[in-house]
Amino acid sequence: MRANHERLTELRAEALKAFQALPDPDWYDTSVWPRVQLVDPTPKLACETRSQSLASGVICQDLFSSSANDSELVKRFLGSVVKPATDRLVALHYVNMNSGCLVYVPPHTEADVVLTVDRTRDDSDEGSFHHTMVIADTGARLRLLQTDESPDTTLVVDVVEVIAQEGAYVEYSTWQDLGIDTCHYNVRRALLHRDASVDWLLGTFGARVSNEKTLSHLQGAGSQSSCLALFLGSDRQRYNLAVDMLHEGEHTASDILTRGVLDRDARTVYVGRATIGSSARHASAFQQQNTLLLSKNARVDTTPELLIGVDEVQAGHASTVGQIDQDQLFYLMSRGLPEQIATRMIIHGFLAPIVQRVPIQDEQTRLMELIDRKIAI
Repeated sequence: MRANHERLTELRAEALKAFQALPDPDWYDTSVWPRVQLVDPTPKLACETRSQSLASGVICQDLFSSSANDSELVKRFLGSVVKPATDRLVALHYVNMNSGCLVYVPPHTEADVVLTVDRTRDDSDEGSFHHTMVIADTGARLRLLQTDESPDTTLVVDVVEVIAQEGAYVEYSTWQDLGIDTCHYNVRRALLHRDASVDWLLGTFGARVSNEKTLSHLQGAGSQSSCLALFLGSDRQRYNLAVDMLHEGEHTASDILTRGVLDRDARTVYVGRATIGSSARHASAFQQQNTLLLSKNARVDTTPELLIGVDEVQAGHASTVGQIDQDQLFYLMSRGLPEQIATRMIIHGFLAPIVQRVPIQDEQTRLMELIDRKIAI
């Protein structure tokens, strides 16, 4: 058995013990989350890669078919950032992991990668447990776009691990437009070493219920991380979203900008948190969250948090919730635009600071089409 398969076996055994010992999450509602068949976790899902020719040494391949030359990466890093005992659903993920991608960029190398997760299967009652592992070595630069638009899976429990070594830069962009009958749980975590940078660009559009937790652990001095996130909910969709920045190194910096649009009976609970530890002197942490409500029944609960354990830091937060600005709408309509088009333009402008950051123009266009389809105005 190859080393990477040995590591998977170890993780599954560790995760099974954790799953049996851990309680259900406090938000877990058995009336909402489905019962699924947990079968032999043989890899069944596809992770398609669409990239230009990659530089020598760049690895981008199925996590389960890593060659012997790559297995040391899996053995060393798999499960090191998101531990199996993180919570009960993460433990469930490791026990049943049935798809995965490994992306590795060697020192002082640049790479652009597009991953598409295909969850098409014969039996949608089987859960989908996809694992993405990203490693940027010393001084490496990686731009990665991962899309997930699979319509039929009942339960999705995914984990993303990002390791940014000294001086590395990772831009991780992803959005999910899962089917309306899907229950979705996703944990993303990044570990940043000295002078490393990780930028998250996140979009949440699909699933009946989606719980997403994103965390950057700024361990190394001079490391920095940003998160640009957008969410669009409609009908009776339920989102529970959390973005955390954990500062441990000196002179670390974080920035969070989240924008959401909710229509009809959609609900969102959003928590943005920056934690500055006692060793993180001269850190800076800022966050802003803004939500547009397009109907009187839509609702968002936002909680911006700053937890500061040391002096000599800079930190701030802001949060707003409101409707379409009637003055803006009147101005556009007075210039001859129909109300429907004027409203769409206002929403586009509201989301533009995030959409414009999508690194690939074709994918930016697809994202705008997805937004227009979602808001249906």
